[in-house]
This record gives sequence, C-alpha cells and structure tokens, in this order.
Amino acid sequence: MAGTLISREHPPLSPRILVLDLQHPELAAQVREILLEAGGYFVSLEPAADPSADLIIPILPPGLDPPTILTELHTKVPGVHLLPVLNENHISAINRLPPGVTDFLVSPIRGPELLARVRRLLPLDIKAETERAKVRLQESIGLDRLIGVDPALQAVKEQIRQVAKADVTVLVIGETGTGKELTAQSIHYLSGRAAKPLVPVNCGAIPPDLFENELFGHHRGAFTDARSYQPGLIAEAEGGTLFLDDINALPLTAQAKLLRFLEDRTYRPLGSPRSVKANVRVVAASNTDLREKARARSFREDLFYRLHVVMIHIPPLRERVGDIGLLAESFLERCKTGNGCWGFSPDALHAMREYHWPGNVRELEKMVRQLVVMNPPKLIGAGDFPWSLRPSEHAPDESFRAAKTQAITRFERRYLSVLLETHHGNITRAAQAARQDRSTFRRLIRKHRLDPSMWTGARRVG
Repeated sequence: MAGTLISREHPPLSPRILVLDLQHPELAAQVREILLEAGGYFVSLEPAADPSADLIIPILPPGLDPPTILTELHTKVPGVHLLPVLNENHISAINRLPPGVTDFLVSPIRGPELLARVRRLLPLDIKAETERAKVRLQESIGLDRLIGVDPALQAVKEQIRQVAKADVTVLVIGETGTGKELTAQSIHYLSGRAAKPLVPVNCGAIPPDLFENELFGHHRGAFTDARSYQPGLIAEAEGGTLFLDDINALPLTAQAKLLRFLEDRTYRPLGSPRSVKANVRVVAASNTDLREKARARSFREDLFYRLHVVMIHIPPLRERVGDIGLLAESFLERCKTGNGCWGFSPDALHAMREYHWPGNVRELEKMVRQLVVMNPPKLIGAGDFPWSLRPSEHAPDESFRAAKTQAITRFERRYLSVLLETHHGNITRAAQAARQDRSTFRRLIRKHRLDPSMWTGARRVG
C-alpha cells in the first residue's frame, strides 16, 4: 500500500511499528487498528522496510517460504524486531526461528494475543501509558455520551475539546433535554480539573433567600440555626468546576451576588470576617436566550457578559434528524434486560424522524425506556409508540404557519441529503440535479448544517 497511513497522532518518541501486507491488506488494516486503539504506538503501512522502525510485523501469505522471506528482511533492517504473522501451513516449514525473530503470530489474529506479544518486544513507558489510559477514560466519560454523527453535534464536540483546556467561563445554551449537563460534564472531564469535583447547582430550585448561604456557606453563629461551620457549593467545587444549571431562573437579587463572585472569584461566607479566594471554573447553562432576557431586564446584562466568555449552542433534536435512530438504538441497548431480541422497524424509525421532539433527547430516552417496560422483547413498530408519536394520531399544537415552516425545513433537509448521497458529496453535480446554481445550493447546505464529506465515497445502491 503506497505511502504512510497514520490515523491518529502519537508523540514523536512513541515506538514505531511497520505493518507489511505482502498480500492481505485487510489483515494489515486489522493489525493497525488494534494497535492504534491500544494507544502508545506510531503505526504505518509501507510497501518496503522502514529502517527507522522499532518493530516490523510482516503478514506472510500461504505461498511464501517464511525462513527465506524473514532472513532477507532481517538482512535489510538488522537490529529491528520482527513479529511475523504466519499461516497454519507455515508452521511445518519452520524448523527454527530465523535471525531477528523471537516470536510469531498465527492467523486469524486475536487482539489480546497481538498486544501481549508487541508489548513483550516493545515495553511501553508505564507513566506515559497511564496518562494515555487516563485521557481515553476522560474521553469516554465526556464526549462518548454525546451520541450522534450530525455535523452540528460534531461541531459542538470540537468546541468542547477546544474550550476544555482553556479554563474559561462557558455558557451552554440549548432547549430542555438537549444535553447541556452532559456538555458541562464533558468540559470538566476533558480539562485539567478532571480529578477535582464537578458540583452541579440547580439555580431554579434554590429559594432566593437561601441562595447566598447555599453558594457561599456560613460560619457558626451567622444566624439562629447556624450551630457549626457549613461550607457552600463553591467550597465543595474547589479546584474543580461549578456548574450553574438553569441560570436563567436565577432571581435578580441572587444575580447581583453571583456577579460579584465572578468578577474576582472571591466571596465571603455568611458570618465570616474575611473573604475567601476560590479556585473554580464556572460553566453555566440556560434553556432560554439570555440576551433577550437582558433586553427585557429580567436578567442582568453585566452578568450575561461575565458568563458569555465562550458560548456553546446545543442543537435541538429536530435539527439532528439523522441522529434519532442512532440515539434510539443506543437507549434501547442500555434499557433492555435479559437476552431478548429488541429492535425498531423501518416505520418506527420513520415515525421518530417525523416527530417534533419538544423534549429533545431526554424525551426520546424516556419513550424508549417506557417501551421496554411496557412490552416484551420484540421488533417495535410505529403502532407501539405513545399516542403523541403515532403519525396518524398526532395532532399538531402549533399554528399553520409554524407547521408549514417545519414541514418545508424537513423536506429541504431530506431532499439535500438524498442529492448529496446520490452524487457522493459532489456539490456541483448535486446542484445541477436540483437545477440550482452552486452558490445557492451551498447556502442551503450551510442552512441545514449538512457536511458533504459525509457522503464522499458513498456507494450507490441498486
């Protein structure tokens, strides 16, 4: 296979592994994927031996003589470890291991066996491996739970990766149920504060007269029932992240107290003679447009700008139609019990994509959970859905104008997606098929947040 193929970045000092596919590129790709998934290695596929490699894994087809091939390879790259992958027919042809070969594998390749042999030949730095494992765990805790392949969600994930390391205040905006708390968790676990606490605060659930006490804490004797020192939520989040959920519900009096804290990260617990300096990162979330609330004077404009250092907008589920089936299958896998066979029929998937989902991802998850509880293992059809989701039963609760706009939006998105899939992501050909000029077609793609590269190389069916 011509050229070096590297799918993930590794540090310059990582062990270099060269996989030689003498006849079976699919096996070489399998070996490469296993090593890259394990992490810590720089893996490439080359048409010839690489003298800078630390280990070469040649995959030998049945017709070749292993001793001859491996001896020639050892002569070309002396000092490089060789870990050949042999066929069962080769075993009888090997009386002794050729020079440079101390171990070998027999196809079919098993991941654990491959990694055990590679690590025996190329032991990794334990500290570096621990750090890589920690990063993979943080990715899993954070971004892996934001399920979806829609370009709009991928853009959100990229924003999260960028802001997580910056240690700045972040404002997350999105409708109820879109995943704002998951976003805050992702920011925390991908940041340098991951080992410290993430403390969520439901701003709408704290009475205004208790907000200061909950946030800042109190000393003994601060008020009648204050019999001992009680740390506040800021103190609990020390070194970590304070997540202010539903900050749009915060009363104006509480907003003023929060603003003073955000200005210099200092606060004074009730009854304390001195202020305390806090080391916390603040992530806030709102399900309404805070700019509009500021204009209506129901939210302090200066607080809005304190929070709005970086803003991340989470798209509603109705704008991520392509992710609905993926999310539903994921929730079904998570909710089902026993060994029963569950699934969604095509008409069920179609009905879910047509539904408006006012409760977004949270509503979808609750619906799937309800289906699992109320039904035996089965292929779920549209008729099994709650009344509001059944296409023939659903009565819109919106105006004619809004319903028409929504229908047009859905049609445009599906139409553009089909065209891009048919023409393998080629914008020029798709625009010609739609009888639109290229610039107009591109504007429509941007409007619906479609990524043509998703269909590049797609095969036409039929």
